[in-house]
Amino acid sequence: MCKYCHRSNKDTVNPWVPSEWQGRDQGDSSKMMLQFRRDRGKECSSCCALIRSNKRDYFVDPNLDKLLEADANKQSEFLQDLEEFEHKKRSDALAKASKGPSKKIEAKHSTGFKMRMVMGYFWPLEVLKREGKPIPKTLTTMKFNGKNLKGAVLDSSHGTPIGVIEMESYDEKGASKVSCHESNFNIQIFCEFIPKES
Repeated sequence: MCKYCHRSNKDTVNPWVPSEWQGRDQGDSSKMMLQFRRDRGKECSSCCALIRSNKRDYFVDPNLDKLLEADANKQSEFLQDLEEFEHKKRSDALAKASKGPSKKIEAKHSTGFKMRMVMGYFWPLEVLKREGKPIPKTLTTMKFNGKNLKGAVLDSSHGTPIGVIEMESYDEKGASKVSCHESNFNIQIFCEFIPKES
């Protein structure tokens, strides 16, 4: 039993679950009852969430449960705050479920024309040595895949062994058409719960 609201998870349904969802198969039936921060604990998750909101200055009192027992006015005020807080949680859950997720579907169609001009073949230094090619006195440095490579640019008459990099320049013209469709899908939304402390 909660030391603040005096409710039990044995006979009190989860106050955050809208009445429209009561009796619905949610997988874990225990979630449909009042939740507590710890197993066999004395603080329900709903009261703890309200207290953390700091709506009242006396919520910070470390002996709040004793203060509420001793002051009937504060006890009544606390229970009224709790009822309003839980009502808002239920309303928020229903509003979230009614909206559903938004999904964008995109279709794309492209047409174009591309011209490529071969600029030569870059032979890294390791490939020149492996293939027995003469090493030029002046080497060219190129950046490829984030690495600076030294080597020489040769034409296609020297062949294109593994490790040679083709160099080309291209000009591309085209147009694309994109159409979007927004749709909402109805899915089952489960109520959120304050996680239990370990």
